[in-house]
Amino acid sequence: MGDSSLRGLVGMTIDFRYPLVVIAGKNGTGKSTLLACAACVYHNTGPYELWILEGKYFRCTDLFFTTSQEAPLLKVQVRWTYRLEDRTVHIQTVTKSPSRWRGYPSRPNRAVEFVGL
Repeated sequence: MGDSSLRGLVGMTIDFRYPLVVIAGKNGTGKSTLLACAACVYHNTGPYELWILEGKYFRCTDLFFTTSQEAPLLKVQVRWTYRLEDRTVHIQTVTKSPSRWRGYPSRPNRAVEFVGL
């Protein structure tokens, strides 16, 4: 994360390792936000179509919006690292400018299912 927090997450690093990752915590600690960030990382190839963009992928705009009663997100940066089958490591970043999220890279293909609660 960058200069600001994203719904309470600041400077968090989590390693999603096969076959199981467990995320637990009290209400409001960022569990759903973390999973929403993970959903934005991939280009969907799964059997379930997403409700936006004809099932292609989630964008931070789709999952991290603010209402008129909330302070706008500013100077937030989401960075992720992933490894391809050929062992190549990629580091990607998207940043929230005052008006919109910027810097979407090409995304690795993976089935994505996200159920917001």
